[in-house]
Amino acid sequence: MEEKKKRKIFVAVFSVLCCLAIGAIATIWSTVGSGQKQEVEPGEITPITFEEVQDKMDSKETFTLIITQSDCMHCQDFYDMMGNYLPKHSIELFDLNIDRETPEEEEQIKKEIQEIFLGYVGTPNMFYIEKGNIISQYDNITSDITEQSFNAWVQKYHMDQV
Repeated sequence: MEEKKKRKIFVAVFSVLCCLAIGAIATIWSTVGSGQKQEVEPGEITPITFEEVQDKMDSKETFTLIITQSDCMHCQDFYDMMGNYLPKHSIELFDLNIDRETPEEEEQIKKEIQEIFLGYVGTPNMFYIEKGNIISQYDNITSDITEQSFNAWVQKYHMDQV
C-alpha cells in the first residue's frame, strides 16, 4: 500500500512539473512568435573628460564617443533626438563636451582631438572606438543626423551590445 501512495505522489508531482514546463515554453514561444521585443534597458549619455577618453583608448576599451559643445545648435538637435532614441535603445554614449574646460584648455583639447580623431571637423562628431581603435565616424557632414540613420550606424557596429 505504501508503494502505491509513493507512486501516486510521484505521478502527481511529475504531472505538475510537466504542466509548468509546457506553460513556460508556450509563453516563450508566443513572445518570440508574435514579434514582441523584450524589455530594453534605456541608453544613456555619460559625461567624459578628454583625459578619460585617452585612458579608455589606452586601455583598449570599446565605446561610443560624441564630441559636443554647449552653444552648438546641432548638438542641441542631437540631444533632442537622443531624448526619443535612448529610452528605446540600450547604448551608452560618452559625451566629451569640449567647452567645459577653460578657454586655454579648450583650445589645447581641440588641437589634440584633431590629432587623434583625424576626421574631426566640428560638433557634434561621433566615433565608434573598438579596443582602443577608431573604427567608424558617423557622417553628419553630408547629411543630417536622423534617428533612423543614427540607429543604422549603431546597428552596423552592434554598439547597443557593448
